[in-house]
Amino acid sequence: MGSFEDIFSESELKREEEPLVLIDNREKNSLAAHLVAQKVCVSFENLSIGDYVIGDLAIERKTFRDLLSSVYDGRLFRQLKELSALRRAVVLLEGDEAFLEREKKIFYSTILSIKADYKVPVIRTLSPEESASVVLEVVKRQGKKPRSFGRKGGAGRGILQRRKFVLEGFPGIGPFVAESLLDNFSSLREIFNADKSELEKIRGFSEKKVDEFLEILGP
Repeated sequence: MGSFEDIFSESELKREEEPLVLIDNREKNSLAAHLVAQKVCVSFENLSIGDYVIGDLAIERKTFRDLLSSVYDGRLFRQLKELSALRRAVVLLEGDEAFLEREKKIFYSTILSIKADYKVPVIRTLSPEESASVVLEVVKRQGKKPRSFGRKGGAGRGILQRRKFVLEGFPGIGPFVAESLLDNFSSLREIFNADKSELEKIRGFSEKKVDEFLEILGP
């Protein structure tokens, strides 16, 4: 990743307009580099769901090896559960099938499960360049500036946005969980006074995240 460090410097990423593509901090790779090279306005953040967020669309990007690894450790199905709860989500699957060999059966079974069981579309690409082209096409289709799902400053925002800003300050609460909490509770006070069982019903708010949230709130 070292060769990309200069590309992702603060000076290259600063834009006056609202970011069109939010990218998870772990995705500072060749795909992100292609977007920056195309002058796409991006912002690197800690995303709770997905690797890329464009408007209300979350994109989970995986290479073939990443996909199989996440199947074996169970991570993929936790991610799919969160993605399937969103209004718009897609899995971007990148790479050449040639390396699969003995893994083909589990690979195709996984693809079937993503589409049939979790109802999440899968887009196949051969390289980071092709993946970047897909993301660019989504950006072009936006038509207008999307609202940012990242935790930007709260000054001057409406009361709902200020509440969202407060919630996103807690570890494990990203934009999607914050919105879900605000959809289910009428105020921050209700959220802070809710018990564990109520909070665990919120989409994307896992038991581990709930425990950390309650620990921070204290007795």
